[in-house]
Amino acid sequence: MGINLPTLLIAFVLVPILSAADKPTMKEITSKENIKEAQSIETQTTEAQTPAVDLINKLNLHSLGIGLGQTFLYGDFDNNGKDAITLDAYYTYSASYSFDMIANLHYSDHSQERYHSTISGLTVGIKSNLYHIDSLVPFAMGGFGFYLPTLKRESAEGLQPTDSTVAFGFHFGVGCDLTLNRHFAIGALAHYHNPFDLEQDNGADVEGSYIKLLMTTRYIF
Repeated sequence: MGINLPTLLIAFVLVPILSAADKPTMKEITSKENIKEAQSIETQTTEAQTPAVDLINKLNLHSLGIGLGQTFLYGDFDNNGKDAITLDAYYTYSASYSFDMIANLHYSDHSQERYHSTISGLTVGIKSNLYHIDSLVPFAMGGFGFYLPTLKRESAEGLQPTDSTVAFGFHFGVGCDLTLNRHFAIGALAHYHNPFDLEQDNGADVEGSYIKLLMTTRYIF
């Protein structure tokens, strides 16, 4: 059985066309390669993202932390007590991408021979994250608070404690945080507190301030 010429010509033309239809075009190959390359770059970028950058993009985060360091006394506090190692408690809440609410609770007792200074306070304020250097975040903070300082000092009647009166005051500080991962950060903080002067029924007013140099650690959740 012979094959006629028209049939041979049709087969010669259709077979290459049908084969080419099953193969991706150069444009399709290039497009797929670009998509894979873009996906690879996106994956690498996500993997290289630092913990700090990851936390920047999230709001409504809470953190609990402690600060351990030296408390330096000034004024009447220094006259009736010695600088000492103290422990502070901190709470922060990320209200925006650049600002946090911060609260601080502290108490310490400083003795000096027969005298002593007791300082305690509860403060609130705003913490401003200044800029980001990889996972390192310098910040400044400030606000107001309530203080309950008491002294045991010499008076006309001998060694007497001062009145236990709550005072209003202000505080400010500077420091930096180093974000280790999604849940933990460490840092350093210089925190200054200045309770307003306390009038006394007997004796001179209580006047003083103090600054804390602290190493900090926070748990973020």
